[in-house]
Amino acid sequence: MKFGPCWVAAMLLGPVVVQSQTSHHAVTGVVLDSLRARPLAGAEIILEGTAHSATADSLGRFTFDALPPGTYRVGLFHPYLDSLSLSVGARILQVPMETGKAVVLAIPSAATIIRAICPLNDDGASSILMGTVLDAETDAPIHGAEISIAWVNYKADGKEGLVRTPRTILTTTDSVGAYIVCGIPAELQALATASRGGDTTAQVSVSSNRPDVVLRTFTLATGAGQSGKAGVSGIVRGPSGDPMQGVRVSVPGTREAMNSGGDGRFTLKDLPSGTRNVSIRRVGYVPLEIPVHLTSRVARHFEVVLEKYVPVLDTMFIRGRRTRALADVGFNKRRAGGIGQYRTGADIQKTNPRYLSDILITMRGIGVEDTEGKRVLRPIREASACLRMVIDGVQWEEINPGDFDQMVSPADIAALEVYSGASVPPEFERFGNRGCLTVVVWTRGRVREGP
Repeated sequence: MKFGPCWVAAMLLGPVVVQSQTSHHAVTGVVLDSLRARPLAGAEIILEGTAHSATADSLGRFTFDALPPGTYRVGLFHPYLDSLSLSVGARILQVPMETGKAVVLAIPSAATIIRAICPLNDDGASSILMGTVLDAETDAPIHGAEISIAWVNYKADGKEGLVRTPRTILTTTDSVGAYIVCGIPAELQALATASRGGDTTAQVSVSSNRPDVVLRTFTLATGAGQSGKAGVSGIVRGPSGDPMQGVRVSVPGTREAMNSGGDGRFTLKDLPSGTRNVSIRRVGYVPLEIPVHLTSRVARHFEVVLEKYVPVLDTMFIRGRRTRALADVGFNKRRAGGIGQYRTGADIQKTNPRYLSDILITMRGIGVEDTEGKRVLRPIREASACLRMVIDGVQWEEINPGDFDQMVSPADIAALEVYSGASVPPEFERFGNRGCLTVVVWTRGRVREGP
């Protein structure tokens, strides 16, 4: 998409004309990213038709040390522009410039881009989602991939209270793998996925708090199942920057999970390629879901810092937020259906349990036995001997028998659901829980009780 004079100072005026004079002049300038309100570091600035080029530093500054007098066309290039599927129209530069003047180049603002791309949805309170879908192994653009973005609208109603309305928008990628979704709310917490045929990515978080251009790249791999040849490694640190041991790291939808070591390091192998979420959790800390583009060509590596979870103790406000948050995860609707067993955080705290197993052994269908000094949960009176644990929408597997009590503390539980093998709701059957007794835990870190 080509932007003209609205985005830079002037249109293209013709070929380069360089005067044959012996004097040379220094020209300085700056490149700004109006979308993210910061300098555009690493931008390449060229003078078309010449060998002159410069690269913007960390503050967006660039310099041409010695230019002959003349008229030049200035071009701007950066990978970020490619991700936006935008090009910035060239600016005309006259050398020598007036004393004290500098060249200013800029990516358009979010409002300008939204008006240009989605004029029918430009109500001043909408955002757009845009990006590309690429092959995870070749980086080739994927034509015809489907993008889905889903969120929930809330509206206060005098009769019905808080009305919850799910919304979903679908679109497909074009011949170069690009997509655009217009008309999403400016204040948004949503989940987006890309799919083609039977191949799909993880659900990736999409958020904004003002009219904005939200970018999301997806990678897809053909025939990706629960395993593959991709890998990811990293280091988990605490708020002080020190490595954290015992942090649960997993990739939802796969069998791979481990606890970080004493140096905070983790390594997961045999992962499917494509856009996946790396789940990083430890009781008492805010859980994280990190989107990662996995490929068999190279192992991904990153470092992450976990922040302490600090509950907000405004009880009236917390109650309203908690009710809404439990509705968000579907707890209230499932409890109203009455097909399982349900406990809220308030119910749980009345019994003052020390461990998760203290709560579960009071619920129908769950037994406990001691194995090497640890409590191991077992289903009873079930046709199947399997028990599945889903915490905050992610299936957790024991690394060692009895690990369930180490996964979450009763004080951190906001709600709990238990289903027999015959009554598991469809949203939890995707973990392969059909026929298994299923325990669903929602923590206070996921069901936030504060702003």
